[in-house]
Amino acid sequence: MAKGYGFLPFDLERLRSLLDGSLKEIRRRYLHIDDEIAARLRSEVRKLLRFPDAVKNDFNPPTMVECLADKTIHCRLFDLLMRYEEEDVSEVPGIGPILRDHMNVYYRFRQKAMQFEADLMSRISTTIGDSFASAAKWKMFHRYSVFRLFGVAKDEVIAGGNFLNYGITWDETERAFTKLSDDTQLNSQVGDLRRLEEELTRCLEGVTAADGKDPIP
Repeated sequence: MAKGYGFLPFDLERLRSLLDGSLKEIRRRYLHIDDEIAARLRSEVRKLLRFPDAVKNDFNPPTMVECLADKTIHCRLFDLLMRYEEEDVSEVPGIGPILRDHMNVYYRFRQKAMQFEADLMSRISTTIGDSFASAAKWKMFHRYSVFRLFGVAKDEVIAGGNFLNYGITWDETERAFTKLSDDTQLNSQVGDLRRLEEELTRCLEGVTAADGKDPIP
C-alpha cells in the first residue's frame, strides 16, 4: 500500500488450488509448507535419524576415517541428501538450512579425510620402505595408524581382528605409529577432522531440535 498498490484475493479456492498444484514450490519457499518433495525428504531424514538400524544401509565411504567417525550416521545422511537437488534440500521448511549446512560440512570432511589418508600413506611408504608386497604391507600399517591416530587403543585394534600378514607384527605397526604420531602435519589434519565431526554433530542436533522430535539415538 505504501507504493499505492494493493492486493485483494477474490478467489481463495482458486489460489489454494494453484498452491497445491503448479505453485507448490512457491508454497514451500514462501509459506513454509511442505510439498511432495519436501515431505518425502523430511520423512526419509526423520526415519534415518530416529531408526538408523531399521533403514537400509549402503554405507560404503571412500575413506577409513569416515568409518571411524563416532556416528557413521553423518555419512548416511550426506548420501541421502545427495539424492536430492540442493535447492530442494535448502527449502525444506524448518530444517532445510541446517540440512544444507550438513551437506557442505560433510563434503569438506570427506575431502580432508581423503587428503589425510593420502598423506598418511605417503609417510608410511617412506617410513616402511620398499620390499616384497610393499603396497599390501603399507595398507596394513595405514589401517593400524588410522585407528591409533584417532584414539583407538592398541588392545582394541588387536581385539577387532587380525588384519596383518607377511610376517608383520603388532609391535611393528605400533612402532611405525609412534613415529607417525610425532608428525605435526598429520596431527593438525586429525584435529581439523575432529572439529568438523563436532560441527556435523551440532548439525544433527539442530535438525532434531528444529523438527521437534526426540533426541537422535
